[in-house]
Amino acid sequence: MTRARIRKLVTIVEEVRSEMGRKESPPTRRAAANAVIGNPCAGCVEDLEELMAIGEELGGILGDACVKALGIPPGDAQSYGKAALVGLDGELEHAAAILHPRLGKPLARRWKRVRPWCGRTRSAAQRAIRSTFPSATRSRPMSGRISTAWRSA
Repeated sequence: MTRARIRKLVTIVEEVRSEMGRKESPPTRRAAANAVIGNPCAGCVEDLEELMAIGEELGGILGDACVKALGIPPGDAQSYGKAALVGLDGELEHAAAILHPRLGKPLARRWKRVRPWCGRTRSAAQRAIRSTFPSATRSRPMSGRISTAWRSA
């Protein structure tokens, strides 16, 4: 049974074939898996344990969606970034509760070698906000492969 009330999942794949006039060989491929969920803590900040558990659950769901979209075994993932937007009744602490304590645990268990690229993004949303999120490898800071993000409805 899932704890997250997932309203929508969106996964996209980007393939970069050339950068600054230079051919990328092999092309750099990145996947971004996004979930729009209900925020059980909207309007309050007291006990964030439920959001931490949801973060761990989303780490597995979104990570699996990325490797599936890329068509690679989990062990071939190179890195991941993470981002969160909270809705109008949310707090930045809600984003932090999902991202930091546990989101990476299922990725570490499934992907073994992959480590997070240390960047992350948290934003409190206004209507129709746009956000960017980090995705890179340690050896090539702007050419990562796995990204996950969530947004509270």
